[in-house]
Amino acid sequence: MSERRIMSQIASSNTDFHPIIRDSRLSIDDKLELQDALVNIFNNDFRAMINDMLEHAIEMEEYETAIVIRDELDKVDKNG
Repeated sequence: MSERRIMSQIASSNTDFHPIIRDSRLSIDDKLELQDALVNIFNNDFRAMINDMLEHAIEMEEYETAIVIRDELDKVDKNG
C-alpha cells in the first residue's frame, strides 16, 4: 500500500465527512479534498459549495456536468 494511500486512510478516520460526501462514490482523496473545501472555504455551507461548483461548470461550458450538479442539488433540496 502506498504511503499516500495510508495517509489518506489515516486522515479519513479522523475526518467527520458531510453525509453526502461520505456516502458518495468518490475516492477517499477526493472526499478529503471536498470536505476540506467545505470546511475551510465554504464554512460548512454545503449549498454554497455546490452552487459554486455549478457556476464553475457553466463558466467552463461543461453543461452536462452542470445538469448533473443541478439535479443533485434538487435532490438535496427535496430531502432537506
